[in-house]
Amino acid sequence: MTSDSASPRKASELARLKDIRRIGTDRAQEAADTLLDAFADDPFMLWMLEGSAATEAARHAKHRQYWLWCCQNILPAWEMHALGDLSAVALWYPLSEVPVAERLLEERQGVRSRQAAGTEQAVKVEQPAEAHQSAGAQQSMYMFEEFCQQLLGRTHRFQEFLEVLAQCKQVMEATLGSQSAWYLAAVGVRNDLKGRGIGNQLLRAMLRRCDRLGLPAYLESSTQRNVPFYQRLGFELLPNWIEVPGGQPLLPMLRQPESERGG
Repeated sequence: MTSDSASPRKASELARLKDIRRIGTDRAQEAADTLLDAFADDPFMLWMLEGSAATEAARHAKHRQYWLWCCQNILPAWEMHALGDLSAVALWYPLSEVPVAERLLEERQGVRSRQAAGTEQAVKVEQPAEAHQSAGAQQSMYMFEEFCQQLLGRTHRFQEFLEVLAQCKQVMEATLGSQSAWYLAAVGVRNDLKGRGIGNQLLRAMLRRCDRLGLPAYLESSTQRNVPFYQRLGFELLPNWIEVPGGQPLLPMLRQPESERGG
């Protein structure tokens, strides 16, 4: 999501973009609209929704339903970050949830102490992080698959989609094993702000936190053109690409914490 923008913004609007915060499901509608705009030409989303509706307007509506579901159905330890006026949104999910959430709570206490001393700026928290059992994440994945079946119908594309999800899980498990990590499920910047470093700014706040915690970050890029963007943030492209039948492969990327990258 790094294409150039031609629409100017007022200085007062741009100033608000410096404010990074964690948002809750009460902002799901706005977050979904941002992701819908950002992923309008995303190869994987176009592939997934192909043939799901008779008209472009109907496919657009399904696309928004998808992002709205993702922004509304988040577990307590999952995080949705936004930059300023929600012109940029990122969805972060902890892997091996309980240890990550426990370490995050400990880290947050330290961050608050440093902020009180005026030594560090961190992501502002609008809702508390809570540890949850892995069964909750498994139930959420089951609900996600049910939702996607309703969205796509009992079609051949839905079956292919499930196969892609299974590949994603296999590659993730082969890469991380039982290691705790943060998974960047999605990051999107509204089209009128692309190319201004907004996505970089949004992600760096969380990646600095990963470095403090000594945790890796993991993602799948849906397009080759975004790989250099993630590489500048410290991600490395993995060799085991995820095949998408009749579409562009998903490209797994891993970012080790700074301590393991030699600074």
